[in-house]
Amino acid sequence: MKKKTNLQTSLIALVTLFIGFFLGMAFTSISPSGDNLSGTIGRVDRHRNVQITEDDIILRNEFVNNLDLRDQYVDYLNYFYIKAMRTSADLYHTMDNVATVDAFSDVYSQHQDALQQYSNFLEVARTDILQAIGALVNIEAKQQRPMVELINQANNAILRMRNNDRTLVDFMVAIDIFMEQHDLFYDELADAHDLMAMSVVESAMTHRDKPLLSFLENKTMKNDEEGITKLMSELRSTSRLQEYNLRDLDIGAAPAGF
Repeated sequence: MKKKTNLQTSLIALVTLFIGFFLGMAFTSISPSGDNLSGTIGRVDRHRNVQITEDDIILRNEFVNNLDLRDQYVDYLNYFYIKAMRTSADLYHTMDNVATVDAFSDVYSQHQDALQQYSNFLEVARTDILQAIGALVNIEAKQQRPMVELINQANNAILRMRNNDRTLVDFMVAIDIFMEQHDLFYDELADAHDLMAMSVVESAMTHRDKPLLSFLENKTMKNDEEGITKLMSELRSTSRLQEYNLRDLDIGAAPAGF
């Protein structure tokens, strides 16, 4: 069996490192240009009758008059957009590989719907966040945008992502119990467990969720630190996220509900 590492002591340093790495990546190679975002938002608006309210105008003017605040908010949304893409990639890998472990099938079936629903939600969440980023990036263009609605949709997506931490924790614990009961090491389950753990720890750190961090304090990773680093590098590569990014820009032309 691979050596387990304490989740808090070894993982927090790794997650902190990768948060910085992916934040930097979010603002360079992954984040779409203002022109691309403008095009995405424009295509969305043509799919509905946009009603611009006085509140939209007030909010737009607040950002126009304080571009530093606008930039900070774009950075904030960019981070959660990148996190949503990474979580999507993690869930895809997890569901695809865990399904191959026949001995785990009964346990997995109890969580499969919840994981799939979260994965489906992230497809919509990424588009909602991307639309808000596009509206903010092009805030000086004097284009008519439902700013309040776009910002609210993005914030709601971020809130629901946080609420879904419970889904990931439940699955992580299920894998932990299964592997302890069977006293066997499954690479697929170990990777799934550690991916869930990394996502949850990052979220807990980002939101300063002390109860969740306390719960995770005595948990352990299934892979050693070398294995964790390799897993993160393989599944969270720039090229993988760029694929999601390009798809999101295309989906933005006709998101669900428009």
